[in-house]
Parts: sequence; C-alpha cells; structure tokens
Amino acid sequence: MGKFTRLDAFARGQIIALAGEGVKAKDICKKVKKKDGKSRPTERSVKDTIQKAAANPEWRGENAAGGPGRPQIIPEALQKELTELVFRERGANYVTIKYCKQSLPPLRAFNRWAIARALHRAGLLWLRRRLKRVVPVAQRGVRCSFARWLRRLDEKEIRRFAFVDGTSYYLARGDADAEDKNRLRLGKFVWRGSEAKEGLFHDNVGASLYASKQGQPVKVWGFLANGHLCVHVLPLNDKGESTHRNGPAYRALLDTKAAEWKRLCWPTGRPRHITLIQDHERCLWQERSLATLRAYGLHAEERMPKSSPDFNAIENVWSLLRTYLEENAPAGKEGRTEFVRRLHGAVRHVNTTRRSELLHLCRNMPQRADDVLKLKGARSKW
Repeated sequence: MGKFTRLDAFARGQIIALAGEGVKAKDICKKVKKKDGKSRPTERSVKDTIQKAAANPEWRGENAAGGPGRPQIIPEALQKELTELVFRERGANYVTIKYCKQSLPPLRAFNRWAIARALHRAGLLWLRRRLKRVVPVAQRGVRCSFARWLRRLDEKEIRRFAFVDGTSYYLARGDADAEDKNRLRLGKFVWRGSEAKEGLFHDNVGASLYASKQGQPVKVWGFLANGHLCVHVLPLNDKGESTHRNGPAYRALLDTKAAEWKRLCWPTGRPRHITLIQDHERCLWQERSLATLRAYGLHAEERMPKSSPDFNAIENVWSLLRTYLEENAPAGKEGRTEFVRRLHGAVRHVNTTRRSELLHLCRNMPQRADDVLKLKGARSKW
C-alpha cells in the first residue's frame, strides 16, 4: 500500500467548484489530484468535502487552523546526516533536494519544504556559485605549507610585505557601450511591480556583461605596501594599442618607479629588506627581473604558491578601486585620457579615505593563512 496522502486546500477548492457546476462525485474523482500530484481522491472523501461545504457556504477548502497545517520537522539526527551529505557531495554532484531524497531514503517521508527548512537551519541557502577558480588539488598542500610559514612570522616581518600585480580596465567603444557600462554599475536587481507587466520598461532592462568588456583596454600595474597604493598606466605603442606586460617592460618600470614607490609607501622607517608578493607570470620571475628587484631592495618571495590570488592583498584593493570607479563613472563616453585622469583621482581617494582598510589588508596575512588552513588549502574569501 502506498503512503497515505491528504487532500490539500487547492484540491478541496476544485471539488467544491466542480460540485457547484453539477459534476457527480465519481466524475470529480477523475478530475482532481491530491497534493502529491499523482493519486486521486476517493469518492467518500469527495462526498465528505461537498457535505462540509454545504454545511458552511463560506468554507473554500482551507484547513481548520486557517493555514497549510503543521509543518513537517526533520529529526535532529537526520538533519545532521543531510547537512553532512550536502557538504560531502556538493563539489562532485548536482546536489538538489531531489538528490538528497534519493541519497537518504528516510528523507522521502518529508516534503521538499521541510528539507529546505532543515538546510536553512544549517546555514545553507540555494545561491549562485561563487565566481572563483578552483584551486588544483596539487596546489593545496603547497598553499598549506605557505600558510604555516606565514603563521610563524612576527608582526615586524609582516610589515615588510609589499604586493604587486597588474589589472586591466576597458573603455566603452561608443555611446551605446557607455550607456551599458553606466547601467551595469546599478547592479543586477531592481524593484519591479509584482504583476511584472512593466518588465521591459527602459529602467528595468539590465546591462550586457559581454559588451562592457570589449572596448580598448587600459592596462595598469600596481604596487601596494604599508597601506598605500601606487599605480602606473602602461603606455600605448606606435599602433595606438596598450603595451603588454613583459620582462623588458617590467624591468623598465622598476628602474623608473621602484625608488619612488618605496618612498611613498614608507615615508619614514623604510625597511632594508622588503618581501615582495607577486603571482607567477613568467616575466616577473625571469632572472634579470629578479636581479633588478634585488637591486632596489625588493626580494620576491619564492614560497608564494601558484593559483593563490587570496594571498596577494592588492587583489582586494583592485576590487575597491574598481567599485569606486564604477560608482563615479560619467554618463557619456569616456576617452583614455579622461579615464586615466579619473583613475589617478580614484587612487588618491582610496589612499586618503580607505587608508585604515588598506593597512589592514597589508597586515592580515596571518588571518589569510588561518582561513586557508581551515579550508585545507582551498580558496579563501580573500
């Protein structure tokens, strides 16, 4: 015998409506489905519903308590099994509520809302996957070793850290792209009428993520240390295109900017030995590039693992800078000269108003290390 399924308010309402149209009870049984969407009500239950509606003409099939009935509650032990299942399987399988029911047979006695509530109580929500690359398994042990090394450093050594990296900004190709980029900074959500009839009004249409990144790139190189950000915009070549970050360009940049950046980041008490955190672009690790760094008192940290932007504090500062630029973008098309001027203004703003935040990002390497160790080498929130 299958599991007993009750009539819900919707099914009772259908029965009352069909009976009012003169449909016989045995025919109503063929037209109405129970709450499981499959089984049919018995003729006895249909007649009972019709009789109850006749006794109370105001009744439309609702439960006696005025709601959907007492919610199902999953036992604590089963909820623990459910939570462990989700954390164990979510990286390898498409873990939906249906998948949970198939994997844990005792859950089949509960509806999907009860399972969803149990997952919510465990602190889980059905959200968009984070847009970050997965750390390769081979790199997780290296990342843990680097994190343990960081935990052994004292505060004085942490203060000697400097961070370098490059990023790119894209200019609008024309007025249409400029309007699209300006709309993009307003976010992906908007308050809309619940009837959704005005869904295609001009102020409800979102921006194109594709179009916003197809214009001319403006490539920027940055140096972050002691809570201060320095940037350099790579020049255009003879063809009017942005130059690439390569070995000769990097060494030329160091020759012209390294001494100045060190002076700006450490106006007083500049350390002799500066530990440089940089990613693994080939041009940065060429022997001539490393020799140029050492000539300016900058020593690239060879322990820095690959696939580890969460150990490079300048990545977080790029995010702050990009947000400020988007929030203050002009409504019309912006040329390269105007953008570069606005970029330098944004850097001054971040260095002035977000100084304490930048300083914290430069000195929280032990916290980053703790987070990576807790995650056994996986990507942390940084």
